[in-house]
Amino acid sequence: MSVRKTEELLANELSCPICLKLFSEPVMLPCGHNYCLACIWEAMMSEKGPHLCPECRQEFPGSKALQRNLKLCNIVDTYRAALEKSSRDQVWCGHCLEDRTPAAKTCLSCEISLCSHHLQRHSIKYSFSNHTLMEPMSDLSGQKCSIHSKALEFFCVTDASVLCASCFIEGTHQDHDIQNFESAEADIRCILQSQVKLASNKMKMVETLLQRSLEDEKVFATARNRLVAKSMTLLGSMLQRVNSYKSGLSRELEEEQGGQQESWQAGINHVMKQQAGLKEVHDQVASILEETDTSMFVLRYLGIKDRLKDAIESNVSMPSQRVLDVKRLHAAMETDEFREEMTRLLQALHTLLNPLELTFDPNTVHPNLILSNDLKTVKYSAKRQTYPEHAERFQTTPQVLCAQGFSGGEHVWVVELGPGAWSVGLCYHSMPRKGDVSRLGHNAVSWRLQWKNKKLTACHGSSVAALPDTLPPLRLEMILDYGAGTLSFHSTVGRREHLHTFRTTFRETVYPAFSIHSTSTDEGWYDKCPRCPVPTVTPCLSCQLATCTQHLHLQGGNEAFRRSLAEVGPPLRSNPDLREEKGTGPSASKPASTWMAQLRAREQLAEALLQRERDREATVRMANTRLREKVGKLLDHMTELVSAYGVQVMGLIEAELRPREESLRGSTWRIARLQQQLEEVRLGATAATNEGDETLTLERLESIQAQVGQLVEQPLEGATQACPDPARLCASLEAKNAELRAALGVAQRGLRSVLNPSEVTLDANTVHPSLVLSEDLRTVAYSATKQLYPQHPDRFVSFLQVLSSQGFSGGQHRWQVEAEGCQWVLGVCYRSLARVGLPSALESSSGSWCLMWCDNLLRAYSQGRDTPLLRTIALRRLEIHLDYDAGSLTFYSANDGIVHLHTFKAAFTDPVYLAFRMMSCQNKSHITLIS
Repeated sequence: MSVRKTEELLANELSCPICLKLFSEPVMLPCGHNYCLACIWEAMMSEKGPHLCPECRQEFPGSKALQRNLKLCNIVDTYRAALEKSSRDQVWCGHCLEDRTPAAKTCLSCEISLCSHHLQRHSIKYSFSNHTLMEPMSDLSGQKCSIHSKALEFFCVTDASVLCASCFIEGTHQDHDIQNFESAEADIRCILQSQVKLASNKMKMVETLLQRSLEDEKVFATARNRLVAKSMTLLGSMLQRVNSYKSGLSRELEEEQGGQQESWQAGINHVMKQQAGLKEVHDQVASILEETDTSMFVLRYLGIKDRLKDAIESNVSMPSQRVLDVKRLHAAMETDEFREEMTRLLQALHTLLNPLELTFDPNTVHPNLILSNDLKTVKYSAKRQTYPEHAERFQTTPQVLCAQGFSGGEHVWVVELGPGAWSVGLCYHSMPRKGDVSRLGHNAVSWRLQWKNKKLTACHGSSVAALPDTLPPLRLEMILDYGAGTLSFHSTVGRREHLHTFRTTFRETVYPAFSIHSTSTDEGWYDKCPRCPVPTVTPCLSCQLATCTQHLHLQGGNEAFRRSLAEVGPPLRSNPDLREEKGTGPSASKPASTWMAQLRAREQLAEALLQRERDREATVRMANTRLREKVGKLLDHMTELVSAYGVQVMGLIEAELRPREESLRGSTWRIARLQQQLEEVRLGATAATNEGDETLTLERLESIQAQVGQLVEQPLEGATQACPDPARLCASLEAKNAELRAALGVAQRGLRSVLNPSEVTLDANTVHPSLVLSEDLRTVAYSATKQLYPQHPDRFVSFLQVLSSQGFSGGQHRWQVEAEGCQWVLGVCYRSLARVGLPSALESSSGSWCLMWCDNLLRAYSQGRDTPLLRTIALRRLEIHLDYDAGSLTFYSANDGIVHLHTFKAAFTDPVYLAFRMMSCQNKSHITLIS
């Protein structure tokens, strides 16, 4: 095998299969194949799926599998140096024409290359003694001046150019710093060695940074997988909770409808049994009437007398049928537990994506406060603690700050509160520690929400704002948007309720701040019923309501209040003309036709009743089928909502992580590229140092010097921190959470409406700005502060009124309404009721029917006409019955039992809506739909 063939095979073995060039920083994959580091990085970045070896297609786990092949790197360096030295064209002697002899020198004056034999003869001649001899070269164009065609002998330091003697004497370089090649080479070598040393140091830094980037990528991949796995677990729990809710409600509905079906079937069987008994008696009587023997006739009559009497006197009726227990279905779909569980899961997801670890600062805690070991719980103590003196400790008010502060971004944290008086909020670290000005909220550098004396207030700069009366929150969610200058408080036990929002411009770092004023239960809500002065029973932590036994039915805990108010008619009885007088019965003295007529009438009645019940059963079966379909669709819709939410959240996480992952890969690739360039410069400098030709050495050194300078000055950029941006991610997540909560609320209200056609909620587009709706849209409360509702043509402007979202254009419906702390107008109206001016008053409209309770006088208004009814001190609860088809609207007092108040008679022409108006309101005034 020839030498050239061997060299070609060796070059192939030392070449990268991707770029087909000699290896540069070769790395080895687990399969044993080698590639340039930069080449395999480009291949990895271009792949979207799993990473595969370009040659054998074996999968490998990304950058962590790349191992630098040091032995191969040294072999390639040695081969490259030898190749560069031997790659120059062989120069032959210009006088040896027959036998080509390698040249020993090249004469620049004669422009010919000479072997050692002819060089000796050339040197003997005196006229050639001043000729310039160089290392052998084939191309002499670069060794002569392009202007004077003379040999280059000097180096201009000022212009960094080479000169001939004529350029030096006659040209523009006379005032420049001129050196011969020997001096110039020495100076340039010194400069280059210094720069190469800098480049070597930078190479070490690049290697360290590259290794760190590779480690960061591994850490990022692990953290990313862990974040995605935890998010998927939480989203799976949410979907599982919805599916459990769906299956539970479906099971309850199936049981109710199954029991109803069994009840209907039992009733039909009962009527069929009655019909069969009547037919049997009828046949026996007919047989007796055909008897011709007098004694046998009497004996047979005596044998059937009792049965005949029972058949004639018994009531032919359908037993009371079981109807759907709407209250049980409502209890099965009770939203409090479901909403609380979904809120907990959403909060857990929020915390996962925005980890916020807050602890109390022991250097600020007041001596009357005690911190837990984990610095996350603070309690009040009447005994002062012996804390060490510290300039940041509060001295006047029992307060404490958190050790963590915020100077930007969005942050969320939750505070659990015990009984007693407390304050929570934010402050600057510069807040005073002594005196009255050190109280949270009573200076210009703090903002607080306070529960004290059974009142909730907001305070900043000693300006106190009373908030609407409410029960003390047991769990507060605080949301800080530093950039927008907002601090919001929400109660998160049971339904999520907004309490207050501060708006300001933060100028310093803010710290969460807390104060405990007392631990007396008198400040709490465990002592008296909010509706009467009777002591409470165990409070409900789900809805923050503790009541006495009498009012416990608001929580669904007292079965005595779960009575049905349906007007049950008298049982179906037989025609009185078909009954005998009391104490009498069928006798032989009665005409036979009377017996037969009575029995035939009973039979016909039983048959008609049976047919009617069969028709009703078919109707109920169809209605139940439609009900199951509607409920199934709504429950499936809830499942789809949570599934779509999971997809959206994972999309948000992926969109947040992908740019940082790409940035990390790109940064690692740039570092690897810089390392490759530095290595090439190092090899070039080594080759230039070994160059024998002075002119070529100067040119190479000059080129390498500029390249080294650029690489040394190039900044080192590490990878950006690959973690999600909590501010942006959590803002998007909170928006998705709000959308999910709203959509689930709509779906649940739809379920309630399907299970109970009389179900109503209040219309947020009609409510007056001085009224506030609850989250379930079943309570309207007065607020001294006008709400910033969006403009809507249906909104009432002149009077404190609100309509229901649902209208009724047929059927029978029944509701209970509770009004407290205000005088009121309650009734129904058409949707066309005016929204502005006197015509918008509920009692003044020609399309309304309502009761007004004002100054202890009850009045009825029918299409604007006033009718005084009675004087009464208190009407807190009313029951309203609407029979649209019969044109009747009836009001009952439901304070203590059911007492009829008034009945309107009208011919309704349009759908009617429940309508409420509040008058003479206080902060605690509210109207609630109870059922």
